[in-house]
Amino acid sequence: MTKLHTSENLTIDADEFDKVLKDMETHSISTIKGETTSPLPRYISVYLVQPEIPQAIPNDFQDNLKSYYQQDVLSWNNNRENELTIVTDQKLNNNISDSDWTQKLKTMEETDIANATARIQNSYAQIREQGNKHPEQRSSLIKFAQTLSNFQSTILNYMVDFMRTIALKIFEWASKAFTFIKNAANSVVNFVKSWF
Repeated sequence: MTKLHTSENLTIDADEFDKVLKDMETHSISTIKGETTSPLPRYISVYLVQPEIPQAIPNDFQDNLKSYYQQDVLSWNNNRENELTIVTDQKLNNNISDSDWTQKLKTMEETDIANATARIQNSYAQIREQGNKHPEQRSSLIKFAQTLSNFQSTILNYMVDFMRTIALKIFEWASKAFTFIKNAANSVVNFVKSWF
């Protein structure tokens, strides 16, 4: 049985660290898939409110992980903008049926969720590896993982809302869809850049 992490005990053993990260990762993935809206398991809050950080995470580790994630999201944004422009053009020119168009949007959403899940798993694997190499950083890494998970969930929710809004915009204002796609895609870029 793992012991609870308290402010008097800032050292987190490997099993405890792995359990906390696994529960955070599972919660983050469940949230982006829409399987849960509940908060993190209560016991994890103890790790997130520590009054002091035993050892800060090296900036290069944080920067590398953030940079990888930023490049991945910006690449997604460019690809998704192109795909949406093509499928919107097909819809506007009546080259695709309503059901095929809706299915393409649904497939894009499912792909986005699968890719976001892979990003989260990759991020947690790197955080887990860093914590195994540097046990003194585990408390800080848990806090960093939560910050990164919040950002990832926000981005994915933004992406899914973006896809759903595109569908509504097409049916409501077909002639203005291209402008909306461009503006919405730019707002994703601006949000991602402002976070880093």
